[in-house]
Amino acid sequence: MKRRSIFILVVLMLLIGIGIAVVFMGTGIYDPNNLILGNNSTTSTYEKGKLNNIEFKNLEAGVDKVLEENKDIISNYFYKNHYEKLGIIFTQEEWKQGKTVSYSITGYEFIANDNGTYRYVGLRTSHFAGEFISSEYDWETTVRADISNSTKKGYNRYVKPREIYGVLPAWGVSDDERVKTMTIDGQSADKVIEFTANDKTYYFWFIEDLKTQNDATNMDIKE
Repeated sequence: MKRRSIFILVVLMLLIGIGIAVVFMGTGIYDPNNLILGNNSTTSTYEKGKLNNIEFKNLEAGVDKVLEENKDIISNYFYKNHYEKLGIIFTQEEWKQGKTVSYSITGYEFIANDNGTYRYVGLRTSHFAGEFISSEYDWETTVRADISNSTKKGYNRYVKPREIYGVLPAWGVSDDERVKTMTIDGQSADKVIEFTANDKTYYFWFIEDLKTQNDATNMDIKE
């Protein structure tokens, strides 16, 4: 599935979320304790196929390959991290669909091989600004919604991050600087980056290995 199609899918999911939830109830993946809405609309896809069989010499080479079919996306490298068996690289992106513009951060996940190469696993895109985002949530709710993407049953069941990476990565985007000093069940962010998009200041936060075993609805988020 092309990334452009994923953008359209995000908008559709905002309109038919209740129907999707009903379907997920029948599959055992419906996860109300980790199904939270915030200021960011997030989508994940974990691709299977030829890309998963290629060994990339570095993270940038892997992302360049993924982006080959998405030349209409304005993408710039933003941040990368290698921890345990996880190699993750983020890009800051601008999507254009007609007159609609969406701003996003995408995290590309790779398994770090013993020989120094990387194998692609999948990506997650967080659309943090754009015309299709119509509701406003407080900063804590948005953090909780972002972190829920790392605690959802679907991600942990099919990607199995703790098993293949040895860690559970978590990250998000906020327009509130309180994420610089926040704690999530006592754990602080390992990295916070201030950046500008859509003429506004935002804060990207990243946790290398989320330690809590709580669902997102039960986490204690403090300033």
